[in-house]
Amino acid sequence: MMGAVLLAIGMAGLTVGVVLSRANNLIRTSARAQAGAQAGIQDVMRRLVRDSSWSPPACVSIASPTYSLVLSGSSVAGCVTRSSNTVTVQSVGTANGIARRIDATLFIDPVSLKITTQSSHEVPLDAP
Repeated sequence: MMGAVLLAIGMAGLTVGVVLSRANNLIRTSARAQAGAQAGIQDVMRRLVRDSSWSPPACVSIASPTYSLVLSGSSVAGCVTRSSNTVTVQSVGTANGIARRIDATLFIDPVSLKITTQSSHEVPLDAP
C-alpha cells in the first residue's frame, strides 16, 4: 500500500514537471515570435534610414505579405504601405508554429528625414 502511495506521488510530481516544462517552452517560443515581429518593424526603419524613398511592392493585406525576413529561430512576414511621409507596417513573427503580429505607423519628417514611430501595438491574429 505504501509503495502505491509513493508511486502516485512520484507520477503526480512527474506530470507537474512535464506541464511546467511545456508551458515554459511555449512562453519562450511566443516571446521569440514577438521579438521577430518587432525586428521586422526595426528592419523597415533601418531600410528607410538608408533610403528614405524605399518602399516594397504595394500590399493589400497581411494575408498576402510583400515583405519577409528570416531570422535565427523565427521568420517574419510583413506588409508595408506608404502614403507620402507615413509608412504603415504590419509585421508577423512566427516561431515553431506560434505567431505574433505588431502594427506600427512611422512618420518621415520631410525636412530632416528623421523617422519617428507614431504608434506601435500588438494586434490579435484573427483581426483583419
